[in-house]
Amino acid sequence: MKYHIETCMDYGPAIIYNVPSRTAQDIEQKIVYELAKHENFAGMKECTGHERIKEYSDAGILCWSGNDDEAHDSRWYHGGHGVISVTSNILPSVMRRLMDTEDPELAAKTLPFMNWLFDEPNPIALNTLTAMTGMSHPVFRAPYWPYS
Repeated sequence: MKYHIETCMDYGPAIIYNVPSRTAQDIEQKIVYELAKHENFAGMKECTGHERIKEYSDAGILCWSGNDDEAHDSRWYHGGHGVISVTSNILPSVMRRLMDTEDPELAAKTLPFMNWLFDEPNPIALNTLTAMTGMSHPVFRAPYWPYS
């Protein structure tokens, strides 16, 4: 895995995505610390939770939350740099505020919507919502179908 990622980073700056729920593989911390030495390493999108974000942030590695529902707390209480977000496609100003302002009330208020977005695999909810609002005309292909 390290060889593959380093080869890709040779082409230019890269944020490494660690999303084990999508890839069925966790990029181990020891590999991240080695990759962080590469001149084109720009940071991590981390989806394993607050502890890993804090660990990387404490080590000087820029780390963005990949979990919208944890992004506010990762940013304000665990040293995260921000979020790489699905919710921001629909609520960009809300996500911007959650990253710029410590606002646990807004984070709690937004949580039910975020949970809805992920009731089914991404991008089902996002595509359904953008179609319902006229923002786009998405194409659904199996196994992804619009919410009813």
